[in-house]
Amino acid sequence: MLASMSISAENPDHLLTVRQACVTLAVSRPTLTEWRRRGLVPFIRVGRSVRIPASGLSAFIAANVEQQPEMALAPPRRRARGGGVASARAAPAEPPR
Repeated sequence: MLASMSISAENPDHLLTVRQACVTLAVSRPTLTEWRRRGLVPFIRVGRSVRIPASGLSAFIAANVEQQPEMALAPPRRRARGGGVASARAAPAEPPR
């Protein structure tokens, strides 16, 4: 049954039910309803039923794919010399006059 729910490039005009679209996107019905309300996911009404065009769902997925930024290796941190709390403790105090 899941094979019939997948988005097919062979038939981009295929209409998915809300349940099929939710399964494809791995989101809840309220989330998909909110995305439809905002105009993020296209839909059509067939009588009282709502259908999601497979091509529209594919376009939504393609538009929301995030690329991982390349990780730049930061140079190693150097420890500060002097002026720190440890160097203040190490310095001998001057004798009182």
